Order: sequence, then C-alpha cells, then structure tokens
Amino acid sequence: MGGTLFNSRNWYTFTFPLTTGADGIVLITCPKNECHYLEGNLRAHKRAEYVNSILEEIGMGNKRITVLNMSENGMGDIIAKVKEFRNMIKSMASNSAVSNNTNTSVYSS
Repeated sequence: MGGTLFNSRNWYTFTFPLTTGADGIVLITCPKNECHYLEGNLRAHKRAEYVNSILEEIGMGNKRITVLNMSENGMGDIIAKVKEFRNMIKSMASNSAVSNNTNTSVYSS
C-alpha cells in the first residue's frame, strides 16, 4: 500500500466518535478481496492499528477500535462479534476524553 496512511478526512472519521464520548469503534468492511475500493478493507485494518497505537500512547488502551470483515456467514457473525467487542469495551475504563456525555448515537460517514 503506497501513499499516506491518513488524510484529514480519514483521521476525522476514525477519531470523531471518540471525541464525542464513544468508548469504542467498530468498522465493518467488505469481505477480503472483494472491496470496491480495491484495498479499502486492508487500509481500514492498518488505520485502526495505527489509531489504537496512539490511543495506547495517551493512556486509553489499544483495543478501542476493531475492524470486522463481512463474511459469507452474513450479519449473524458480525452481530456476534460486535456483541463480543461491546462486552470487552464495557470491561475497560470509560473514555475520559469527554466528561458527562450521554450520547449513544451511531456515527456513520
């Protein structure tokens, strides 16, 4: 993968939910080798890994963003993995980037 890992829009997309109080982020991508954007699903994994490393450096932990690829098993598999991620996030300390935020909405770019 050539080029830069992030541009300003990518960075905003990855970090916006955390700045508004989200404790974790799930990115759901195309199945492997079936991405309309050729390498989009591969880039998503690299970008999440990078942001997680920064979150670790600032003391928020390195597992707040996960990337799930759609599979032939469909949404049932994704739902199970999201529930598992949610339980893991609940066991972590809350995101203190935003205090007293009760926003539980879903952000989509």
